[in-house]
Amino acid sequence: MTEREAFRAFRIDPLERGADDVPYLVGATGPGFDDIIKQPSDRVIESGDLLMFDTGSVFDGYSSDFDRYVAFGQADADAKRAYRTVWEATEGGFAAAKPGATTSDFGEPWPECSTPVGRSGTR
Repeated sequence: MTEREAFRAFRIDPLERGADDVPYLVGATGPGFDDIIKQPSDRVIESGDLLMFDTGSVFDGYSSDFDRYVAFGQADADAKRAYRTVWEATEGGFAAAKPGATTSDFGEPWPECSTPVGRSGTR
């Protein structure tokens, strides 16, 4: 399966389930990708690759934004560590979600979680 075929299937699925629109779909596959904001190519997805989708859909006037991560075959130790890092940052954001919290409060966990894996975070 190519990236283009996977992206096409992922775009069609929400529409078949009742979404009104899938306005964007970007992502990446393969080892070592740093930039996920790109369009699919004819690259064949191989065993061991990670596939990341960043997308959203619209239903009855409500918009969503979500990501999906898929490991083809088995995820290696680095991929599992990266996934755990993102999970921990997300959990930190949920913990910061309190009445009166600002958007910068939600970003606080990210630099702490991401620096050990080579990302300095942004503010």
